[in-house]
Amino acid sequence: MGVVHLTFDDGPDPEWTPRVIEELERVRARATFFVVAERVARYPEPVRTALAAGHGVELHCMRHLVHPFHWRATIATDTREALEVLAGVGVHPTYWRPPGGARASWSEALAASHGLRLIRWSADGFDWRGDPAETMVARIAPDLEPGAVVLMHDAVGPGAPRPDCSGTVALIEPLVRLARERGLEPALLGRGPSLSGFEPDPASAARPRRSTPSSAARPRRRASPAAEVTVVEEDEIPDRDRIALRELISSGFPRAAGAYGPEGWRTIRPAFRSLCQLAGEPVGQLSIFELQTDPPTRLHGLGDGVVAEAQRGAGAGRAIFWAAVEECWRRGAEIILTDTVALKPMLLSWGFEPVPRFAFHYEREGACRWHRHWIAAFRDRPPPDRLRLAEGDF
Repeated sequence: MGVVHLTFDDGPDPEWTPRVIEELERVRARATFFVVAERVARYPEPVRTALAAGHGVELHCMRHLVHPFHWRATIATDTREALEVLAGVGVHPTYWRPPGGARASWSEALAASHGLRLIRWSADGFDWRGDPAETMVARIAPDLEPGAVVLMHDAVGPGAPRPDCSGTVALIEPLVRLARERGLEPALLGRGPSLSGFEPDPASAARPRRSTPSSAARPRRRASPAAEVTVVEEDEIPDRDRIALRELISSGFPRAAGAYGPEGWRTIRPAFRSLCQLAGEPVGQLSIFELQTDPPTRLHGLGDGVVAEAQRGAGAGRAIFWAAVEECWRRGAEIILTDTVALKPMLLSWGFEPVPRFAFHYEREGACRWHRHWIAAFRDRPPPDRLRLAEGDF
């Protein structure tokens, strides 16, 4: 006989979790509850009842924070607090289902640091909508196969339109009956054959570390034996080099070439630049901007990074970025922000992390704007959940 895994999120609820447990007992089925720890702190008895009845209790969250919308440090704190609460009622989770099943690029690494395994689901009746039990069974039926992980909820949960969980209680008996008709027995997670819903998030291959002035392994500073990387104040760039830099930047960004003035910048004047020179000629550059924010924060933005075509692949881009990051920390930056696709894997390995949606934002033409490729590093504490930039196009 195969197995299926019945799972419940968002509890415990003082009324509905006991009724779910009673129905599971009536049909002689075992399930796994992914609990919200701040609710466990208020309602510990349903958790103790679930454990005594032989059900599994695993981690959902402390507060219902969706990972991609928050900084790693925020979720790390939330997770640590949740595990402390769960330990207080005798629960030591093995599995972790983040709110909404959503993962950030760092979620898998954070889970591994606590010995947890991320899990999603493979069958969903959307019980949070409040549909009749027969509608939900029909919705689950095509995915009810050996190893299936079925998602349900034993609390109303944030944003759910249904008034209560009576539909979920009513769903249990026909769902278990259908599973047994197919030769499948409800079992705890970790029992039976390999589980569905465990495939790793492709983005989690890059596991960022927190970046501080001394935390990352130092890459080499030279792009090639004859190339020199230096940091130069904007006011100290000679006119001859400034003309060459404008041409270099325009060649790297041909679609925006007309937006660069004779001094080689568009919307914000750089404070300084990281330059790579070969035989006295600039072959790579990165502009560093001191950005104004609300609330006030020492934020440095990195932009207009470009390397001459003949020097690409020789380490010039890596060298100028590292020199810029080093200098930003030396000058007291609290946050470093950049928008890059090509160098994103490298910067993630240095401790940068993706900026949650609209965590940093700016206004233009009456609209609130955010760049989906923004990544940031912070010195020694997480940035605020919301930070307004006076200008974000740099």
